[in-house]
Amino acid sequence: MADLRGLDALGGGGEEDIRDGILPLPAALATRDPRIRELFAVADRDTGRLDAIADACRHQLDEAEVVLDRIAASARAEAQRFAQRPGPLLELVDQVRQLSSR
Repeated sequence: MADLRGLDALGGGGEEDIRDGILPLPAALATRDPRIRELFAVADRDTGRLDAIADACRHQLDEAEVVLDRIAASARAEAQRFAQRPGPLLELVDQVRQLSSR
């Protein structure tokens, strides 16, 4: 998600990813809208279409954060439940979550 916010440290911006056919979580959420799904189905580099897709992705950032929070919480619970030494796993979950948060 940080890539949609233009964090170069994570490999580029969201619009570049969309142009390259990379589907970040906000884009996957945006494709639930049939109009946006149709925009993804076109294989051209029309900047207006790509801008509309990028905008739809930006509108999904808050929901994507919620989804990632749920995934992180589940990972933490699984680490606590099954790992003999959950500390390193919990640290990893927290670090990964921080990379993608705002």
